[in-house]
Amino acid sequence: DLILGGADGTNTASTIGHAPYNWSGSSDDLISSIEMSPVVGTQDDGVIELKTANNINTGGTLQTRLKVDNLGDISFYEDTGTTPKFFWDASAERLNLTGDGTSLSLIGATQSIVGGASNLKIGSSDVAGAGKGGQLNFTANTTSLANYPVAGIHGYHETVGAGNYSGYLSLFTTTSGGSITERLRIDSSGTVIVNNNGSGNGLIKINGATGSTEALIFQ
Repeated sequence: DLILGGADGTNTASTIGHAPYNWSGSSDDLISSIEMSPVVGTQDDGVIELKTANNINTGGTLQTRLKVDNLGDISFYEDTGTTPKFFWDASAERLNLTGDGTSLSLIGATQSIVGGASNLKIGSSDVAGAGKGGQLNFTANTTSLANYPVAGIHGYHETVGAGNYSGYLSLFTTTSGGSITERLRIDSSGTVIVNNNGSGNGLIKINGATGSTEALIFQ
């Protein structure tokens, strides 16, 4: 119903703007806008930017707040409108946060784990199965690779079956060779295994079963 575009043969941006009551007639005085433009160097890929201004009467200018590119990626900008800090990667279906200090804060009332309530929930969309669940990984830049996982906390379903809700918690670290290795596991019975060898035993095993005659085992 409404099509905006350059008629001069160039790939110029088209803008829908909102002006204040005492508007001077200059595009520099807009207080908010939607800007639609082609990707630099192309004619058939589009970008949309949402912009707002702060204190336009005292020298403020429109700043980019949100940008949607031709691939569906969405960038949210910091207060100056120059650097994206919160990013939705459409192809990878993930959110990225960048910046200094606290990148993400989750603050709310204390929740009861009964019923699955929580302040932060990390889960899996996989079909029910043992070894399926949520992962929290910690990364660092190495001399060879950026954002390489160096440690992790994983919470997995232990035994699949009707009416079975068992789970275990594992702590992982990465060796100098880059192998991500489980170091400690707490299983559904409360048994603690240090350096699990894959068969349910490790260097140290603390039995969680009530009445166990072997409470602490050194392998």
